[in-house]
Amino acid sequence: MDAAKDYGDSLTVSERKLVEDILALPHKIVQNHHVDGLAQLVLYDISHSGRFGFKKAAYFVDNPDFDCLHGIAGFSDGEFEPEEDVWVSPAKHIGSMNGLAFNKNVKAFRSNSFNRKKIDISDTSQICDLTGELGIEKPHAMGWQLKHGNHGIFVYEPREDVCIWRKSVLASIVALLGLCAL
Repeated sequence: MDAAKDYGDSLTVSERKLVEDILALPHKIVQNHHVDGLAQLVLYDISHSGRFGFKKAAYFVDNPDFDCLHGIAGFSDGEFEPEEDVWVSPAKHIGSMNGLAFNKNVKAFRSNSFNRKKIDISDTSQICDLTGELGIEKPHAMGWQLKHGNHGIFVYEPREDVCIWRKSVLASIVALLGLCAL
């Protein structure tokens, strides 16, 4: 991707690689839109050590109209170590991810709508039921609007502090999870 070159010398080699890989993600989502469980693959692609390097990450959809919050996909570092690029055989890798303990715990999570209860997800003390149940010790969270009045919620535990530049990229990129069918 040539778009990463527009940043000139201000980015490190690893930051350029991150930008290139992230810019390719929308195309991968569109090419694989028919694959069930695609959000798991996208979450993995965002979260693994070659991207943002999270300890844990989870994606939820909050539907205030039906007063429900559902876990969609979970990532826990070290649970899944593919030998090839996950986008080469997406269905195969999603099948492997379905059996992972953290992913299963996230997908089993159900609650009343945070939006309806006016829970501020940026205040980690207000989401402690969610993060405590999943074993996310130092949670960070962000949310965004989805179609049909739903809200996406992304909760993650970084290995170290995420720099402002990466946080701004992350805030934009997690919205791609909303392009995946539920």
